[in-house]
Amino acid sequence: MVLETLAVRKLEGATADLRRIFARYPRTVALRDGTTVTVRPLVPRDEGKLIRLFSDISYEELRNPHDNVSDPTIVRRWCRNINYERVFPVVAELGGRIVGDGTLHRRPVGPTPGVGRFRAYVRPELRGPGSWRRAPPRDHGPRTAGGA
Repeated sequence: MVLETLAVRKLEGATADLRRIFARYPRTVALRDGTTVTVRPLVPRDEGKLIRLFSDISYEELRNPHDNVSDPTIVRRWCRNINYERVFPVVAELGGRIVGDGTLHRRPVGPTPGVGRFRAYVRPELRGPGSWRRAPPRDHGPRTAGGA
């Protein structure tokens, strides 16, 4: 994958694990109806597309995310301050539009350093039982120094 210049600069000092993960993208995922989406890491230029993804999120769903994703200021901050070693964000694109967002939040220290949290949001029209034939790879985030 050819990464944009800013993402490449952020990878210059990255661990070998993080470089290996980036090499696995973009990935094509087929939905149950045959539609394909491209899954790839979030990059700073995705700011406007990500704001549009969350612009019409329902009140019920707004209670679930940790941050108020309907606030463009928060989404801009995410896109301008990406730290792939701490949080690995991926997006799903369909026809040039971001239709899903997922983030793996790592815990580099503490009692469970190899354990993290995964958060995801997918446009309602693309959800449903069995909608995704193939999930993104299990290994989304870099491993901790302890190898966990």
